[in-house]
Amino acid sequence: MYADIYKQKPFVAGDIVYCDAEVDPESRKPIKIFIDTVGGDVQVMWTLINAMKISQTPIYTIVYCTALSAGAHILAAGHKRFAFPGSTILVHSGSRQYTGDAEKVESTKMNTDLLPWPPK
Repeated sequence: MYADIYKQKPFVAGDIVYCDAEVDPESRKPIKIFIDTVGGDVQVMWTLINAMKISQTPIYTIVYCTALSAGAHILAAGHKRFAFPGSTILVHSGSRQYTGDAEKVESTKMNTDLLPWPPK
């Protein structure tokens, strides 16, 4: 059942939690996440990383081309991490983007300023 997930649809964070709930610990095989990305949405990145952190199933992250920005953080969250020769991995400092009308920009800036940065 658990191996069939790979054949049916793209792998998502919920599948990690499902595998932990439905598969007994003795028969678990490592989940392999292959990464080739130029980055992406921060909320999606944290959803996947948090699912990986709580997983009792071993998760291997493998870069076969590029892991930029959010992809590099997902790579680092793997229980075991691998990169093909010639792969590119990029971690950069955080960035912010404020969009919308003046009231929304001010509200976003105020909430962003409350974040604990740099992390301690």
